[in-house]
Amino acid sequence: MGQNNNVIKDKPLWERQNISVVSLNVIKTQQTQQGIPLWERQNISVVSLNVIKTQQDIPLWERQNISVVSLNVIKDTTRHNKRPLWERQNISVVSLNVIKTQQDIPLWERQNISVVSLNVIKTQQDIPLWERQNISVVSLNVIKTQQGIPLWERQNISVVSLNVIKTQQGIPLWETEH
Repeated sequence: MGQNNNVIKDKPLWERQNISVVSLNVIKTQQTQQGIPLWERQNISVVSLNVIKTQQDIPLWERQNISVVSLNVIKDTTRHNKRPLWERQNISVVSLNVIKTQQDIPLWERQNISVVSLNVIKTQQDIPLWERQNISVVSLNVIKTQQGIPLWERQNISVVSLNVIKTQQGIPLWETEH
């Protein structure tokens, strides 16, 4: 297992993480400061990946490229709803390429996912809330840009079964019931 963990006091950063494993279990807790945790250039080739990431401030996933058979990610923060929360994310994919950059407002850009089953729960305060999103797709291409209010633009989805419910009450919410 090759792993490169680079952490900075004010900005925890996972950079150039290249792992080739059969079973990987990574736990990242908020032992770091209030800075913006950043996963950058994460390249993982695995059969079974289990990652738990908890953060204080606004998480930034950048240039995440994962090629897996079974991926189980749990991101949790015990803070208030101010910070984005990924919880119980279960992805079974062949090729997953996600670029997420944030600065006060989460931004999903150039998200290209080829999956069989995707289950994502993301909760945030005044910035977008993805909850219980269950997508079974062949090719998913989503571009989301935001400025104060989340905006899905040029959303192209080719799916087998997609169930999406969007409600707004100051907080945009995408909720998909199984």
